[in-house]
Amino acid sequence: MSPALSDIPVVTSQQGLNSTTWTRPPLFSSLTIPELYAFHAEKSPNHPVIVFDDEHGNVQTLYHRDVFRGIRKAAKIVSERLPQTILDDDGHTTIGILAVTDSPTYLTIQVGIMYLGHTPFPISARNSSVAVAHLIRKTSLRQLFVSRDAAMQRIAHEAKEQLANDGYEVELLPLPEFTDLYNDGPEPDIPMSRIVPDKPALILHSSGSTSFPKPITILHRTFSQWGYTPYFSNTDMCGLRVSFHGLPLFHVMGTFSIAWIVGTGVTAAFFRPSSPPIASTPETLLNAAVASKVDGLVCVPTFLETWGRDPANVPVLQQLRFILFAGAPLSKEIGGLLHNSGVRLATGFGATEVGALTRDISPSDLALRGEWEYFALTPVVEQARIYQEGQPGVFELVILESETMCPNVLNTEVDGRRGYATNDLMMEHPEHKEYMKVVGRKDDQIILSTGEKTNPVPMEAILLQDSNIAAAIIFGRARTQNGVIIQPKEPFDPSDEVKLEAFRNQIWPTVERVNEFAPSHSRLFKELITVTKPNKPFQYTAKGTPRRHVSLDEYAEEIEELYKKLEESSQVDIPVPPSWSAETVRTYVRGVVKKVMKVPNIEDDDDLFQQGGDSLQATWIRNTVLHAIRTTTKLSVHDIPLNFVYNNPSITQLAFFLLRILSGTAVGKEEERASRLTQMESMLSKYSSTFPKPSWRGSSSNRTGHGPSQETILITGTTGRLGSQLLTRILAEPEVVHVYALNRGVPGDSATLEKRHREVFRAWNLDEHVLDGGRVTFLSGDLSKPGFNLDQRTFEQLRASVTAIIQNGWRVDFNVSLPSFEPLLAGARNVVDFALSSAVAGGPRLLFVSSISALFGYSSTTPAPESLEYGPEYALGTGYGESKWITEQMLWRATRETGLRTTSVRVGQLSGDSQVGGWNTKEWIPSIVRASKRLGLAPERDDTVSWVPIDIASAALLEMLYSDEPILHLTSPKPASWNDVFQPIAKKIAVPLVSTAEWLEKLKESARAANEVQLQTDTHESAHTLIIFFEASLSNKEVLFATHKASAASHTLARLGPLGEPDALRWVAYWESVGFLNV
Repeated sequence: MSPALSDIPVVTSQQGLNSTTWTRPPLFSSLTIPELYAFHAEKSPNHPVIVFDDEHGNVQTLYHRDVFRGIRKAAKIVSERLPQTILDDDGHTTIGILAVTDSPTYLTIQVGIMYLGHTPFPISARNSSVAVAHLIRKTSLRQLFVSRDAAMQRIAHEAKEQLANDGYEVELLPLPEFTDLYNDGPEPDIPMSRIVPDKPALILHSSGSTSFPKPITILHRTFSQWGYTPYFSNTDMCGLRVSFHGLPLFHVMGTFSIAWIVGTGVTAAFFRPSSPPIASTPETLLNAAVASKVDGLVCVPTFLETWGRDPANVPVLQQLRFILFAGAPLSKEIGGLLHNSGVRLATGFGATEVGALTRDISPSDLALRGEWEYFALTPVVEQARIYQEGQPGVFELVILESETMCPNVLNTEVDGRRGYATNDLMMEHPEHKEYMKVVGRKDDQIILSTGEKTNPVPMEAILLQDSNIAAAIIFGRARTQNGVIIQPKEPFDPSDEVKLEAFRNQIWPTVERVNEFAPSHSRLFKELITVTKPNKPFQYTAKGTPRRHVSLDEYAEEIEELYKKLEESSQVDIPVPPSWSAETVRTYVRGVVKKVMKVPNIEDDDDLFQQGGDSLQATWIRNTVLHAIRTTTKLSVHDIPLNFVYNNPSITQLAFFLLRILSGTAVGKEEERASRLTQMESMLSKYSSTFPKPSWRGSSSNRTGHGPSQETILITGTTGRLGSQLLTRILAEPEVVHVYALNRGVPGDSATLEKRHREVFRAWNLDEHVLDGGRVTFLSGDLSKPGFNLDQRTFEQLRASVTAIIQNGWRVDFNVSLPSFEPLLAGARNVVDFALSSAVAGGPRLLFVSSISALFGYSSTTPAPESLEYGPEYALGTGYGESKWITEQMLWRATRETGLRTTSVRVGQLSGDSQVGGWNTKEWIPSIVRASKRLGLAPERDDTVSWVPIDIASAALLEMLYSDEPILHLTSPKPASWNDVFQPIAKKIAVPLVSTAEWLEKLKESARAANEVQLQTDTHESAHTLIIFFEASLSNKEVLFATHKASAASHTLARLGPLGEPDALRWVAYWESVGFLNV
């Protein structure tokens, strides 16, 4: 039943007032969402509904006539899949959707299901299979449409299997794709079902942060009413293009686009339909929004925080009429920065249980004055405020049942009226009482900056069971990680680090119980545990519980310091000067470096890492300098980056860095980032300038084929694992007449180099007899030197005969910064000049073995395209990856300017070979496996692995040598799951699989124990030293890389299947055979 006119508030922003293509529907009528789409197909057929930018940068538009035709096609496809046996007495059912797909397709399918009178239940793609099974059973689903991607298929089949074990059957159906719905085929003749407004329109579910996610039903009447709230806002949405790119349609924020389209005439901007769909990242979203020429944008705060940290984004954001954010708190620092820069921010607020509650879409007058955290509720909803004792102006918000908006969940009564108690605590504006801002949760739920939630109450209850703890308050709002402040039964001064560490160890068994209970994102770590000061205990309520918000405010400084505090290690005893000046700083740094590195003749401008410096020495230098700053100044060292030695790898650079710290002119993070980007561009320019004209003329016959033909190959870096495999493959080719294997060493010492190769071949179970017969010449040289530091006769022989070059040799060190790789960059340029000076007709081909580290900053869930159109910001992160990016770009420029045929191949993680499983025991995966055996447990992950066996990789690289593509990716085209390889490993070494967080904590405990008893050997020390690396690697999902071009260039790669149990067992057998692992 529609509300009476007297119940409808005064319209403040009539929608579509000046539109010539859109007809306004009756406000708060009984029309449901599918009926409203039918209404507009008839009344507003030429009004734009959806826009997206295509591959060529053009904006494509779907109009109401197109979308309604797609809805009917979706309805037809769904109806053909529904057996009568699953329908209820009214002929209706609930249909699940578990999908990673584009939004136009998702929207069309959902409304198509409603068109039939059924109820769609979009399930979050972020759920585990256990949670999906729970939701299927809870809603009595019998059919689940699943997208074709491997992740969703795996989760769906695991859920189906779990349910089948309990005797519950669910049918999995393929989700229709965009081309199934939007094509030139005839519109099906399928009538709309009779839809009752008070029946379920769709089901969404809660986040499940404290238990399993809960399904929440939204009635047709309520869902269509959501589309009318902008009539009472400050914005006419009709005809505006609004970016909904970052809002998945299984989330309540995303579903508003479905209702707003028909209620207001807004045009929704989505990512273009593609398979796989474009992943929403801050970069892809902003690029798509710009390309789609949007007027406004709706997003979550984490995207705003990322954009706000890069000044280059601000001019783009300034052009938007509004940015409406919701879902989590926005950092005050970033919000203030954006507002002061002229970005028009509006705070949104809502929940699945009640829908969107804020009035204004564009910034209110209050927001425009800088108070952007405050918002007013739409007059469509009726509210009650439950003021909190002892907290002036703070109230719990309750949404009451009314004719114009009924909550989807009713859990309370206020003065006899039913309503939904949000548990959200609001602070009303001191002057404008209708405005409010969120200050927390009544149940004290903590919303992290990621949007994930922690309910601290049950965690604190477990802590209070410890006899050493009097009270505990968990904190973490708008942070990435939770911490806890504890009031001990026996108070002590937390500045006493020895006592604090002893107390942490004392209560740690209880904390472990907390972590067993808590979701992974809510777990507590020792570094974020502190205690109250004896002179500043918690304040308590009349009920005897700590006053949470008051106590956290009182300890705000201590909490801030806790987040900034860095782990320290022992210092080297170097005298500190009595005062700091440019001269004393340089003298001090010079003394530290010389003592630590034990290289008395090192010059001030020498690169430390080119002089043999390693990570341990870098740590000693860093901690010595930090110790000097702490003991001689009042400066805080917590903001000094831990990697400053790597970023300043000479005495001169370190002295200049330290002097800026001491003078208060230290480089900020953004300035440092800009400086590193400039450094990369500068080095690229340096090594890409004035390529010589090619000496060769014409083309050689082998250059257009797909394999070698009378080839003479020059290859570098053949004493490593990949290089030795490559050399083996090359020598297996009968068309290769000769190979020059060039490696660093003393010029002319080929005998030592050959001996070294034979040792390497034996170590990796390669046939060393292929090195016999005179087809290989071993050369010791240096690519960075003129003539590769070879004698003139040998160098001229190379120029006259080499038809192909494989540049494989590179320094593998993820700690050192870009300047330490400059000799390699110089060497790469010398290789280009050598190729251009070749006397061989057509010149030699050149293949550069690059790395996926060249795209270190790529974070999308969409596989990275095989492209060189990436700026330096994508490589920023490690000097290793930055140097690879520069070389790729330099080679590409050489190709375009000279015609030299080059191919760069970004190689991913290489696993043990497919024959005997040989995998270098110094790498991170073997270290994990050995640590797992000794810890008695192995890490489990919900992730993929795109590793390639090293012998397969070498064969693929040789095939790619003859590709005309400038860039290729060498990762598995068929990724396996992490657990597909680690389950058989765990079974073989007889340990259980546990969560990554638990595994890491056990490893940390092991490392601490080893340090305490000063164990020097047999303590899986390699894993101990990689803890930070493990934390970073195991906490992030694997980034996938497209391999379409690579698979076309290499039939070996194209035929590669996913890794599995046989591969894993070969690795274990190899590690056992070399004494690395005791199975």
